[in-house]
Amino acid sequence: MSPVPNDIQSYADLAFRARRQRIDDEYQDELSAELAKLASHGVGQNSSVREATELRLKADKLAKLIIAKADVLLEAYKSHLTPIDEKEVLNQLNSLSVQTAGGMVSGYQGHATMRGARTSRRDPALPAKARSFEQGLMRRSHAAQTEAKLLIKRAKLAESQTSASPTQVHNEYHLHGPNSRVNVGSTDQSVNAVFIRADEIFTKIRTELTAAIADSAEREEVLRRLSTLEEAQGTPAFSERLGTFLAFAANWTTVITPFLPALAEIAHRTLS
Repeated sequence: MSPVPNDIQSYADLAFRARRQRIDDEYQDELSAELAKLASHGVGQNSSVREATELRLKADKLAKLIIAKADVLLEAYKSHLTPIDEKEVLNQLNSLSVQTAGGMVSGYQGHATMRGARTSRRDPALPAKARSFEQGLMRRSHAAQTEAKLLIKRAKLAESQTSASPTQVHNEYHLHGPNSRVNVGSTDQSVNAVFIRADEIFTKIRTELTAAIADSAEREEVLRRLSTLEEAQGTPAFSERLGTFLAFAANWTTVITPFLPALAEIAHRTLS
């Protein structure tokens, strides 16, 4: 099994960071709504119903994360016109599942232990509950990974059909030197190279977003965050701000996606 090429992995990691932020936000919103509903029916904070609700939503979150990870990896391979490494994708999904489920179980145990210490009511059934929670997470994980396998099969089928086409276009972005420029290489039967300065990437993104976003208030806020991201070029804050920007501008993913490889390389250069 070979590792994912750096450019593909960077693209996928950035896209997943944005998707993960959205899933985290959705989880918090759903949890707040469910707990408010339970409270309105007189369900106490330490009730088994409340606990079961929280655990169910965590399992839902894990499943969403697995599917999101599969989506961004497949998108990264496709955008770079690279054959999908099915084994590597499944390996990353399994690692995500194991690490996330482990963190959820540890968090559940830690929270229950602290609650027991605070109330002087240790729950003797906690180990059994933790095992049951972990088993529930694994069931949801297996179901999500099965769904992901179907997504991979479909993507590989589309990939094989595309490879039969005699003409392919491959865009690559490379930044060079202190005044970084983006090289866009387009290949069909010839090679065309267009050189664009890195700061022009942000100008182009700004132009596309301005044209696409009709609501003036939303447009102003998205562009403000884009400017904040642009100012962070060359600093460790760039990667974090990029994830925040992508999460906030999630409604405009179709506009931003063509520029992700260039943004990913800017982030990669900063980290390296």
